[in-house]
Amino acid sequence: MATDDFISNLPDEVLATIISGLPAIEAIRTTILSKRLKDVWRNVFRLDFDPKGVKKLFPAPNQRRSTVPVIQFGSNVCHDEGDDIDDTDPREEISRVVKNIDNVLLSHERNLISCRIVHLSNSYRSGDVEKWIKYLTSEKKVQELAFLCDDFQHEFYPVSLFGWGLNLPSGIFSCRTLQSLEFTNYDIRFHRPFHHCHNLKTLKLYYCDISSETLEAIVSSCDFMEHLSL
Repeated sequence: MATDDFISNLPDEVLATIISGLPAIEAIRTTILSKRLKDVWRNVFRLDFDPKGVKKLFPAPNQRRSTVPVIQFGSNVCHDEGDDIDDTDPREEISRVVKNIDNVLLSHERNLISCRIVHLSNSYRSGDVEKWIKYLTSEKKVQELAFLCDDFQHEFYPVSLFGWGLNLPSGIFSCRTLQSLEFTNYDIRFHRPFHHCHNLKTLKLYYCDISSETLEAIVSSCDFMEHLSL
């Protein structure tokens, strides 16, 4: 039987392309597979912070200590806190992913084609969403950006009909590289964030509350929009 390690002989760009198809947490887990894959995840061109992959990384409480590898982010270490929590609670799954987003972004080394972040409304209230947008557009030159506020989907805040209000600084989406934006479960009350958004080609708004006047103002600010999905 042949013993050649064909995967390890692949170029970094090919390995990064393969790993780019995984959720961000799963991509980072490949570092434990071999020395060859130790830093490949830092060059993936897509990051998907999807909590669906978290249960694989953080098993049930009575299994965590023996089965969960510690993940290194440069000088930082990210691991489960070891608290007795209910793994069936989707809020906790999302929170575990969100708390490591900053470390992942700072450890990542190349520009991104796309990034998707699922978060709870407290990430918006704390300013994390605005911080991520600014970093991804200015430092990572991201081309496709998607955010999903998961409070509405799981009815954590049933008093509010829609997700958190999207009140961001004027022109925050005017990055020259940004071509696609997607928002799910937001109350979009203002068009100011889309001022001078001349390079945006695709806008997708799912389960969003938005007035016709605000939508018209957004479309008017996006001179080269080709695809609008509501």
